[in-house]
Amino acid sequence: MAYNTVIFDLDGTLVDSAPGILHSLHAACFEVGVPTIVPLDAQLIGPPLQQVLRTVVGEQPKKVIDQLTCAFKKHYDNTGFLKTEAFPNVEAMLMSLAVHGCTMYVATNKRQIPTTRIVRKLAWEHFFKHVYSLDSLASNIATKADLISHVVCTHKLRRRSTVYVGDRDDDGIAARTARIPFILAAWGYGCNRD
Repeated sequence: MAYNTVIFDLDGTLVDSAPGILHSLHAACFEVGVPTIVPLDAQLIGPPLQQVLRTVVGEQPKKVIDQLTCAFKKHYDNTGFLKTEAFPNVEAMLMSLAVHGCTMYVATNKRQIPTTRIVRKLAWEHFFKHVYSLDSLASNIATKADLISHVVCTHKLRRRSTVYVGDRDDDGIAARTARIPFILAAWGYGCNRD
């Protein structure tokens, strides 16, 4: 099957964002004074922020989760994102796809502010026709499957020639729910299981 459009996940697929995210999670928990109940490792990367925070600190009052969310955002959006690096050979892959006329998008659970800053930091703006985050759209876009479907519908993409690339089982489920093929990024976080 020949694909002429690729929609990419970001964290764990194109970039290694774990160092910055984990550093900012630690900083947020320290600032708010809440202990972590699981190790801060790359297996946490991928789901939306509040889901990650609940995994990290367990059941906490909404007020505490809100404080952690604010502390994380402040730290990550200003300094944590700077620790993000492209995975080896990803930039060469993007260049090759661009040379061969492939249209590329990003569809990520990550918030729009750090997503945009990471893409700009890596000087990748020219590779992507558009970069989408869950929080960049209307509230009826609640899941990654909704987000992928939004990209497909908005840009009138042909489902048979469009593929989603991600590193987690959840990415594959989202792609199938959006009725497009899926390619697993075997170097990503979701594939580094013991």
